[in-house]
Amino acid sequence: EPPHHATDAHKTEDCQLSDGVFRGRLYADADGVHCEPGTGAPSLRLVAVDFADVNGDQVLDAVLRFIPIGPGASRIPLTLPVTRFSDSGPFTTPVFDAPPPLPIR
Repeated sequence: EPPHHATDAHKTEDCQLSDGVFRGRLYADADGVHCEPGTGAPSLRLVAVDFADVNGDQVLDAVLRFIPIGPGASRIPLTLPVTRFSDSGPFTTPVFDAPPPLPIR
């Protein structure tokens, strides 16, 4: 399993968004979204932030849109909703439910 926290051996900018560029590798598991520090090379560029009530609680949430960058990166955009439960509350990643298994044909 990938580590959940940066170590001293990794650059401090890993797992942070700085000037629209994210460094590190994101993955999701049953405990939420985590970052595995990498080599310090950029992995994602933030291209858009949209605000909408995505969970129906009458509080504006945010939808972050990223594009992978770097050698061999897929050019498929990635979308990450972040929610909050009050106008002044912190943004958090929502709990992800595993998709149902595909039916066997």
